[in-house]
Amino acid sequence: PLVMQFSSLSSVGKNADWLRELSKSLCGGDGGPTRLRVVYPSRAEICDSLEGWVAGCSLPCEDVNAENLRSAIREMSGGSNLATLCHWDGGPDGGARKAAVPHIKSYCRYGDDGRSLAFALLTSSNLSQAAWGVLEKGNSQLYVKSYELGVLLLPSLQPTRALAADGGAAAAPPAATVVPLPYSLP
Repeated sequence: PLVMQFSSLSSVGKNADWLRELSKSLCGGDGGPTRLRVVYPSRAEICDSLEGWVAGCSLPCEDVNAENLRSAIREMSGGSNLATLCHWDGGPDGGARKAAVPHIKSYCRYGDDGRSLAFALLTSSNLSQAAWGVLEKGNSQLYVKSYELGVLLLPSLQPTRALAADGGAAAAPPAATVVPLPYSLP
């Protein structure tokens, strides 16, 4: 599954085409449909947060954009659970973070076992065509209106060999890349 978690929702287009293309791009363009999970707090979660309604000021989302996202998710899922809108839960341990409204933006793709990641991206990119870009001129040009910054973690690029004390190569100790996500995997 691919998880998109963000704190501001702008234009995702009037149908699922742009969201489908972004999902495909984030999944390496492998062509197959992927399960999409969109994590965004509900009105009730904002109201019950540590800051109450004031916290909602950091989560801009016009009604038309929310409806366009819900419509795109319905269109992508086609009656299945291929794409779903998920609640913010503050992570597997819950705690105080559950009541904190998220301003973080994170995207990841994880294995069916829920323990392996293809990638994790912590970024300033919210879910919008301005931040991720939109294809123009007959799909020959990508137009990005608002450049963002992020850190991409690729566990597959972790070193498998280490430098031994004598300068020779030695097998790296078995290790895992631990990526604490700010929500439970949907």
